[in-house]
Amino acid sequence: PTNENLGIFSNPNGADEGIIFSTDNGSTTEMILLNGGNVGIGTASPISPLQIESSINALSDTDEPENYHLFLRNPGNDNDEGVGIAFNISTGTDDVGSSIIYKRTDSSAKGELQFYVKTNTSGDGVVTQAMTIDDSANVGIGTTSPGEKLEVAGNISASGTTTTNAL
Repeated sequence: PTNENLGIFSNPNGADEGIIFSTDNGSTTEMILLNGGNVGIGTASPISPLQIESSINALSDTDEPENYHLFLRNPGNDNDEGVGIAFNISTGTDDVGSSIIYKRTDSSAKGELQFYVKTNTSGDGVVTQAMTIDDSANVGIGTTSPGEKLEVAGNISASGTTTTNAL
């Protein structure tokens, strides 16, 4: 779009809307920041703190970043670096309750997913890596380097029917 079509509008319809970001003189809302703090991308009526709407289909081509609703990226080009998302339910902002981290293990974005949980109640306590899906698609629970499709370090409890093909 040309600069004459770009716009940032504050309460353009006389309502208590907030701020609208538009690329066509306000006819289409690209992004909105409501007075209550909710942000909408692709929607003019976000119902949560961040709502992203798009008709893109992540399953159409899973290795293309533009097919995802949210793309987290570390522009570093080094192995053993990570990018992640953290979760917390607390009044404090200096603590992580659990997280999911993608760790690059080799070139061309080869990597693994690491799942962390907090197993203590101390403020700003350490989170522990609880599960890994490594770059060979092996899953490890209680281990950071699984050697099989599923490796569990610790006791396992199962109910119902369990089936094995060979032992």
